Amino acid sequence: KTTHTDSLIGGALIMFFAYLAAGAIPIVPMLITQIPLDQARIMSIVGAFIGLFLIGFVKGKIVDHAALRSAFEMLFIGGIATIVGLIVGVTLGV
Repeated sequence: KTTHTDSLIGGALIMFFAYLAAGAIPIVPMLITQIPLDQARIMSIVGAFIGLFLIGFVKGKIVDHAALRSAFEMLFIGGIATIVGLIVGVTLGV
């Protein structure tokens, strides 16, 4: 039987703040700029793609995997999820 040597609460806090920071990436352009909504939406999408790429790159470095491959994998998978979300949003009119 093995026991945890790391802090479960510490891990949970790291995940909380990581999700909070990553989730803020696409929202920030809409909150801090005075540009039209269509332009802010494009900035948000581009920001999300850049964020996905950077998160994938850092993940690749941390797990000692090919960082660029990891970055492009994250960008591709997250990009597909973003596009599906946009299609659903447009279809439902949200």
